[in-house]
Amino acid sequence: MAARPAVSPARTATRFSPEVRKEFRSIRLANCPRTLAALRELRIARANLAAAQQASPFDEAAVKDAMAAVRTATTNVQAKVQDYLLTALKRPSPLPEVDAGGACPPKVSDHRRTAGLQTR
Repeated sequence: MAARPAVSPARTATRFSPEVRKEFRSIRLANCPRTLAALRELRIARANLAAAQQASPFDEAAVKDAMAAVRTATTNVQAKVQDYLLTALKRPSPLPEVDAGGACPPKVSDHRRTAGLQTR
């Protein structure tokens, strides 16, 4: 069974507008090979840490080095995902749709009147 990331990029994106989530998803997909390479490095670093922890005789320096490699790989993955999110946040939001006559979208109260609802 493959290990899942500690923090899902999809879960991170749920805190943002649908437009930002869509852009974030698009950027993640466009950078999939880069992200997968970073995740692969993290898996390798974790495997090396597990091997160092189980080595006999125990080598504290090797374990510390392996722990540092896991931290570096984790930071690398996190930085990539944060870069993708920042890029999505910086992209301009789509403009509101305008009808063929060039008028702005109706206000809520206008919409209620056109729908036959009473406004107070």
